[in-house]
Amino acid sequence: MSIVSSHILYEIEAMTSNVILINNGRILAQGNVHEIRELIDEHPHNVYIHCDKPRLLAAILVKYDHISSVKMGMSNNSLEVETLKPDEFYSLLPEIILNNKIKVENLYSPDDNLQAVFRYLVG
Repeated sequence: MSIVSSHILYEIEAMTSNVILINNGRILAQGNVHEIRELIDEHPHNVYIHCDKPRLLAAILVKYDHISSVKMGMSNNSLEVETLKPDEFYSLLPEIILNNKIKVENLYSPDDNLQAVFRYLVG
């Protein structure tokens, strides 16, 4: 077992999935990054989607209670989704994509990383 201390969280995340987050000498959380993220799901979870039918996808997603907002992205083929229940969103998304023949080129969530978790815990 090795112990690494760093404020460069993306490097830590690249080395291991198990972490202890400490701020001002106090342990904020420990365990797997994704498990820790699940503990703080009262915070909105953002997901960026680049696809061929963003307006159709947006129109479908706004009908769900766990989707708090859908915004068109900077490019014509992207949108930003904010959900209060990421697990529910991720389990629902494949069915929506398949049923509506939406071609997804990229899906990214900045809230599913160690930096986002730390920001939520100290903020």
